[in-house]
Amino acid sequence: MGLKNTSIYKLLQLFNQTFGSYKLQIIGIAVLSFVNSLLEGIGISTLIPIFSFVAKDDVKGADFISRVVENFFNFLHVDFTLKSLLIFIIAIFIIKVIKSL
Repeated sequence: MGLKNTSIYKLLQLFNQTFGSYKLQIIGIAVLSFVNSLLEGIGISTLIPIFSFVAKDDVKGADFISRVVENFFNFLHVDFTLKSLLIFIIAIFIIKVIKSL
């Protein structure tokens, strides 16, 4: 049984006939969707350290996400404070808005 007789090949051939002229647009949408997912995950993940700052928890950064965010700030040589965390979250949301325009 050759490759040309398989259902997957026929399906790919149908997609190529239907959407062939839109390949670049489809790839662009897929890349932008991936970037959007990453930014959304980062934006939501940064809310957890904010709660530890607000609660004035003595064990700051005990969970995995807080440690990752804190390590990211250390990598950038930025103080891990509530102010810098809020600026970071605002910057992420601005990037998301610019990307969606």
